[in-house]
Amino acid sequence: MSANDNSKLILIAQIPKDLFFASIKFMLLCRFFCGLYYEMSSSRVVQLLGQLYCVSMLFMRVTLLISLLPFMNLIPLYLFIFILIVLSVTVSVASLLSKDIYFMEYLSDLEGHAANVTQKTLTSFIPFIITLTIIFGNVLISHTFSINMVIKPTIIIPVSMFTFYAYFYPVIVMLHIHYNEIKELQHKLRVNLNEDLIEDEKINAIPSFLNEYRFLFSVGVLSQSARMLCTIYYYLSEELGIEVRFLLNGFFDVIMSIGITFMPVMLLEMSMHITNDIQRMLSRHLLQYKGPRLREAIYDSLDYIEIHGMKVTLWAHFPMDLSFFFSFVSLVTAYAIAVLQFKY
Repeated sequence: MSANDNSKLILIAQIPKDLFFASIKFMLLCRFFCGLYYEMSSSRVVQLLGQLYCVSMLFMRVTLLISLLPFMNLIPLYLFIFILIVLSVTVSVASLLSKDIYFMEYLSDLEGHAANVTQKTLTSFIPFIITLTIIFGNVLISHTFSINMVIKPTIIIPVSMFTFYAYFYPVIVMLHIHYNEIKELQHKLRVNLNEDLIEDEKINAIPSFLNEYRFLFSVGVLSQSARMLCTIYYYLSEELGIEVRFLLNGFFDVIMSIGITFMPVMLLEMSMHITNDIQRMLSRHLLQYKGPRLREAIYDSLDYIEIHGMKVTLWAHFPMDLSFFFSFVSLVTAYAIAVLQFKY
């Protein structure tokens, strides 16, 4: 492993211990427990043992899903199991090949990009809450499966199901960090503009802010694209995966889908509110300053935010982006089908 890779591992290990259960490291360990690999150590022996564990988990998951086929009496359910098998193999192989290095590179770049980044921005309580919800929900799902289908060992079932949701955690974590960084950027800009600095120093502060905002915006675009791919998967799984005797499973699946599908949009909405506040702050200073160079720098920043800012609104303007709208319709439809099947 190169020195650059070692520095990324050190970055993950630097998260305060008192925040461990709400940290990115906790999320990565949960993913590893479910069979999604990441470089947890520079030791080659530890890496090989981790890879063997993940390959074993992949084999057990695929075996389990294949064993479900005799219980599927409808073609859509066969198709649903097939989708899960393909997704399970793809997700596991992708984690083995990428080793989550790209996610660590993102964290490393974030650490070196903003001077005022604190360890708190690398901590997210939202994925921690979703993690606990998914774990407890899948314990009940496992119990239901064991009663209805008499599948053993039942411990493999929640691990198998949890893996699919754990794969999409980086999207939520990255957006949560994105929100924290927008807040840090807002504070930094407010301090730089309000302090008694000379005009040249304020002019230099504006481009610095704009460069950091461009970086955060690019991260947001990538995360939004990943979220749309997640929405397509959940749309298929919710429409094809509901059956009467698995009503409880479908209910928890809907809850988990809501958490993973809606949470990124809520985080983007929160980030957008901070961005709007930044625009108002820049506009106020634009009215105060008379220097042409400083006014031009503020104009450039306002134009960039206005043109490139993500137009995501959760409450003010309905409907929102189409992927969010269709995912909501999908969840409501799946729940209605489950209720009707249970009733009739």
